[in-house]
Amino acid sequence: LQSLDFDAETRELIGLDNIDEILGNIDEEAKLDVEEMEQEAEAIKTGKATTDIQDPDDVIEEMDGSSGD
Repeated sequence: LQSLDFDAETRELIGLDNIDEILGNIDEEAKLDVEEMEQEAEAIKTGKATTDIQDPDDVIEEMDGSSGD
């Protein structure tokens, strides 16, 4: 199967000519801050994590208790 060519207006409307720009934006958003990730991993290993991590059993108990059954 072959696709049909898009006219100039349709190409502009769907952004076919902006693919490089779109991919560049995706690449920028996908860049990882390795140093930040390493610091967070170390904090988790030492028990000094900055996030509020709950015990899964406690969460399940809370959900069971609030269901009103």
